Amino acid sequence: MDADYDPSEQPVSKKKRKKEKQDRKKKTKEDAPLMGKKRKKSHFAEVITKNKPVFDP
Repeated sequence: MDADYDPSEQPVSKKKRKKEKQDRKKKTKEDAPLMGKKRKKSHFAEVITKNKPVFDP
């Protein structure tokens, strides 16, 4: 018998393990700080996000 075996512990199904693994992946992606190089905005993206004056005819 295995030394680490605990008969009172219930075996976890593959679906639950897979779901837990996916949850861990989601958390790490969302919580991870932005690191590395930032992509430079294109000229078009800069123009679109720029504050524009209100149109007053």
